[in-house]
Order: sequence, then structure tokens, then C-alpha cells
Amino acid sequence: MREGMEWSSQFSVNRTGRKKAQGGPFGRVSEWPTLVSRVSGGRPKRNEKWIVQSQFRVVNRQVECVAADSAESTAGVRYLARGSAPEFFAEAAGSCTPEGDIYTILQTVYKVHAQHVTIRKPRNNMKTSQYDEQVVINDLIARFKIPQTCVEFGAYDGITNSNTYELWHDRGYRAVLIEPDPNLYEKLCGIANQNCTTLNSFVTREKGLTSILQDLNFEDEIGVLSIDIDANDIEIFEAIDHTRTHIVVVEYNQQLPVWCDYRDPPGASTRFRHSARALMKSALEVGYGVVASTGPNLVFLNGRHHQLSAAQLDPDLDQIFDYAAQDKSLKDPRVVGCKFTTNAKVFTQQPSAWLRLKAVWYRVKLAFNYRLRGKHVPPSDLSEDHVEALRQAGLFV
Repeated sequence: MREGMEWSSQFSVNRTGRKKAQGGPFGRVSEWPTLVSRVSGGRPKRNEKWIVQSQFRVVNRQVECVAADSAESTAGVRYLARGSAPEFFAEAAGSCTPEGDIYTILQTVYKVHAQHVTIRKPRNNMKTSQYDEQVVINDLIARFKIPQTCVEFGAYDGITNSNTYELWHDRGYRAVLIEPDPNLYEKLCGIANQNCTTLNSFVTREKGLTSILQDLNFEDEIGVLSIDIDANDIEIFEAIDHTRTHIVVVEYNQQLPVWCDYRDPPGASTRFRHSARALMKSALEVGYGVVASTGPNLVFLNGRHHQLSAAQLDPDLDQIFDYAAQDKSLKDPRVVGCKFTTNAKVFTQQPSAWLRLKAVWYRVKLAFNYRLRGKHVPPSDLSEDHVEALRQAGLFV
């Protein structure tokens, strides 16, 4: 073996579960892209770099178990064989012995991993969606009869992270694009074509989709609905007329752990928004099936109009959850926040004094960065209702 790739039966991982630079069974952090390149047979692509770095934790329900201060193991990744897919590691860990060649180990794990988890393909730069939502939408359009209409809440500038741009720009779909920010709305109007109706307005539970579309005399069924308002998207989703929708994409707080069933209390200020599990439960109750988890979004298909599979009607969120995107959004999986809406932090385990101090540092750092850029710092106060809801969901305040 090369220098720095010697075997160690005990090694440390940092708070995000990645190997520290002292070496260990997978070598130094700086060597991983090279290893992945050799295993995958080519130049390392952007989304392949986390095959070794974090994909061993993709099938693990309890990320914090892996993100411990230290871990002992006599078989490399064997200590990761917990959670929702132990059979995955049962085969892979067989070759992970102190005598095993590092490349053989990686090749075996990569091969077995590919059989169990879909690894996202490199993104096409021509696609505008953030986490390949367009790929999922296009696949559904190809397989189901979907009306050629779309509505996007939180349309931004019409292109950036848009889930509908290709539909109205390239396919001629009739679109309603809603963006509350005046500056972004001006950019949106600059690129919208004759297929689009644009609206500079906030969307709330009181002034929801139904009333907005009535004002616009838009009475058609909605082929694709995308909700991304960086607030209580779940409330907007629950208030829509579900008899008119087909494909629905809704955002959630991807920092909340997959096992957590949390949503901000009704009537309370927006803080931690809602988890993927809470959103999934809400959608299943009103007749949707879960098609995919992409980054901070869940993609649903309406069972009122389409035949749904058993897996879509009773999905295993632990298996389809986008752990890689969650890992990217977290500095420490034990410390949970919510982008844009709060500077408060909660914990996925009983916090030590050190962990609380770390959370304070994250808050100070965020506040400094926001003020440096002249932006309003998100609030950090939590009401008693927030605290109770967080504790009921298994989180620590």
C-alpha cells in the first residue's frame, strides 16, 4: 500500500462523519478523489466524490451514530452496517480486512453500493432545477397523461433553480409564475414569454393558490405545481385544490433528520418549517403518492388522476431520502437549523456543553455574515409552542 493508506483498527471521524487526515482504511482525505477515480474508471465527477466521503452513510438511518467523535472497527466500514440496509454492508464488508488491498475494498463497496442506491448522474448544465427535479418531472410526463400547464410559487428570476422553465420555455406549457421579491420579479418579467402569466405577490394560507388562480381566470388542471417559498410550504400545499393537481413538488427543511416528524405549530412564526416525514404524511393523507426525494424537495403524483404503485402509496422514506444533499447542508448532523427562516439551533441528541458552545459559534458566524452583506439576520427566538413541538418530534432544545 502507498504511504498514508496503512490500516488502522481504530480511527476518528469528524462531526460530519468524514475521515480525518491521519489516514486509516481509506487513506487521507486528500487522496479520496484519486481513489474514486480509480474505482470508477475515470476522472472523478462532482457527484462521485462523496461515494467514499459520505455515501457509506446514505443507507444509515441514524447519521449521528456515524458522526461520533471516534469509532472502533476491525473491518473498515463494518461499523457502519446499521440502520435500514445492513444487507448492503454484509456483502461489502466481507472484503474489508486488514490484509485487503485498498483498491479491492473500494471497488467491492462501490460495486455493491451501486446495486442498492441510485447515484445521481452528473447534472446537465442546460437544466435549471437544483437537484434534477426536471429529470423526474420529464419522466412522469413521458409515462403519464399530464396537462400542459404549470404553476410555480417562488419562481425567483424564472431560471435559477426553476422546476418549470423547460416546460413553458421549450415545450409551450401555459404557466403562472409567482415571485414576491420586486427585484427578482423584474428579472422574471424580462425572461417570461407569451406562455406565462407573472404575478408579484406573496402566497399565504389565507391567499392561496385557489384564490390567486380565480383572480387570473386560470381554471385548467395543473400539470406541474412547484412550491418553494422558503416558509411554511406545507400549509400552502394543504390549502390547494387537490382535485386539479397532477405532479406536485414541495420543499422542506432538509436539515431536519429523516426520522423527525416536525412542523411549525399552526399560527406560530416560521422557524424550522417542516420535515420531509411531516410533508410526506400530509401528502399521503390527501391521496398523493411519493415519487422521489431530490435535495430538499419531495415529488408527488396525484392518485386521483393516476394509478399509483404500492411503493408510492407506502414509501420507505429512510430508503429514498437524499442523505447526500442533507449532508451538504449540515456542518454537524447533531446541530440543526433552518436556512433563511431562523438563526436558532436545535439538536438531534442530548447536547453536551461543548455541543451547545458549537451551536452558539454557528449562530455568531451566521449573524456576522448576514450583517457583513447588509442582510437582515433571521430571528433566533422560539415560542413555547415551538419548543414543545420540537421536543415532541424527538429533538432537543
